[in-house]
Amino acid sequence: MKLRSSRTLPLRVLGRLVRRFLGWLQFDCRESAGGTFDRRRTLAGWPDRAGVPWLSFPGEHAFWVSHNQARLQLWFPVEVADQLALLGIIATVVLGLGAIAATIYVFRKQSPRREFSYDLRATPLVSGAVRGSDRLTLAYDGSPVTNPYLVTLQLASSGRADITSSSFDGDKPILFELNVPILAEIEQTPSTSTVSAQLQYNGEGSVIQLPPSLLPKGFGIRASYVCDGEPTLEPKIELADITIRDGIRSFGEKNKLWLNAAVFAIGVAAAGLGALLAESIIFKGLTP
Repeated sequence: MKLRSSRTLPLRVLGRLVRRFLGWLQFDCRESAGGTFDRRRTLAGWPDRAGVPWLSFPGEHAFWVSHNQARLQLWFPVEVADQLALLGIIATVVLGLGAIAATIYVFRKQSPRREFSYDLRATPLVSGAVRGSDRLTLAYDGSPVTNPYLVTLQLASSGRADITSSSFDGDKPILFELNVPILAEIEQTPSTSTVSAQLQYNGEGSVIQLPPSLLPKGFGIRASYVCDGEPTLEPKIELADITIRDGIRSFGEKNKLWLNAAVFAIGVAAAGLGALLAESIIFKGLTP
């Protein structure tokens, strides 16, 4: 007969204890004999060691573990049991939010959305409220200008993946028809100089175009023009499987879901900690 080493006995007992604790944990509320501890957690199916306390930590916030009628009994004071229950609820909510966030994160990574955004702003260079503006004569490069406007056009690859040049349907450029004469380009600033994408204006007409180009995620262009008259934008954007958005969203707008989830999780945790603190203060005040 093979004898088991006595050195491994404590580890085997501890392993059985952990397995039973995780597998058979139940909740039970009863009044103890002394009246100090009236809530307990019980484990079913433990070997019978009737009434013999085998582990105890004396003190006001102690718990007892003993074998009694095939049960492993863990005795808690009332306030400790309530705090543990509240912590369990908080942990469940936080873990649930974490699982939801992880699911959304994996989905966003596996199915990245590509998005092209544009925005046009027009500002008159001469306000109609200026007295005598009707008698004011304006000219640009020697040519008279009746109603000059400063026009700013912004483009952005605002999705979670790059927009490749092959996404331009039929290699057609993106067109922005302003419906007013464009007099000149003032400036054009890309968000990074390592990308060759650039808006083009041929010096006359009313159209600005973007040829097929690689637009990495997060890349943007800002360009300013002087126009004779208030523009009316008519974009012609033919991009395959790409979301087109009129207006460029801020960071908060693009990450609204994540920000709301983070605020909710912080609120739940703060409320739980506040409840624990308030309960501890009230309990100490009522304890003689």
